[in-house]
Amino acid sequence: MNFYVYRAWGGKYTGLVAFDEDMPEPGSDQNTVSYDVIVRGLPPPPECLEKPIRVRPCRDGRKTIDNGDFVSTSPMIISQKVVDSMGSILEKSGILYPLEVHEFIGNYWLFHVTNIVDCLDEDHCDGYITRNYSHERKYTVLYQFAIDRSRLVPNMDIFCVPHYTTQCIFVSDNFLEKAKENGLTGLRLYPENINWMTTHGKEIIVNKKLARRK
Repeated sequence: MNFYVYRAWGGKYTGLVAFDEDMPEPGSDQNTVSYDVIVRGLPPPPECLEKPIRVRPCRDGRKTIDNGDFVSTSPMIISQKVVDSMGSILEKSGILYPLEVHEFIGNYWLFHVTNIVDCLDEDHCDGYITRNYSHERKYTVLYQFAIDRSRLVPNMDIFCVPHYTTQCIFVSDNFLEKAKENGLTGLRLYPENINWMTTHGKEIIVNKKLARRK
């Protein structure tokens, strides 16, 4: 079984971001729910199930494709098509939160991964360390990963690892095949032992040809 780091295909498909009005006031030490969840990638509070966070397209003057299926990396924001295609995988891996989406067609969801598996082989990973280094983990930022399969829980298709939960979501071959079969767009995956900061051309862009038809 192969595993990959999940990324939305930023720069090609339009991303969804929080509204500026829902960000903290300048100089405020009080974060908002939108800031914590959409910007920092923290777990949504329970009230987000009943009161969805507002999101809008982020184009930044670029010509990107609207209404992709994977439109944000952290947090993972996905279309209704992903939910319909991968329902059983998502159900066993985390919690879906509805979003109040502006300007896009259809429903979008924030998927919060609750599967946390201590299976990262940090001795064979790579990353960098900043002055704010936490000794709970080897790297401040991870950009190459290796999985210790002896510590892996069976049948994990979407999971995170301790200390890097806001940085990396890992997905399986089964996840990849489901995305291919169902024509899901906006998905870019980085295989194990590949440095995704410096290596180009070895990532997997799923259903890339569909973007050319837009």
